[in-house]
Amino acid sequence: MKRAQFTVYIEQDEDGIFIGSMPAIPSCHAEGKTQVEMLKTT
Repeated sequence: MKRAQFTVYIEQDEDGIFIGSMPAIPSCHAEGKTQVEMLKTT
């Protein structure tokens, strides 16, 4: 299986939730209570 690398932008909203998005895949978003939790859901 080939691996690919993508840039992930991480922001924290006013409620403390981390939101991640990948500009290369506009419909790909993830969120979590921590950065680690957010990255596990991507």
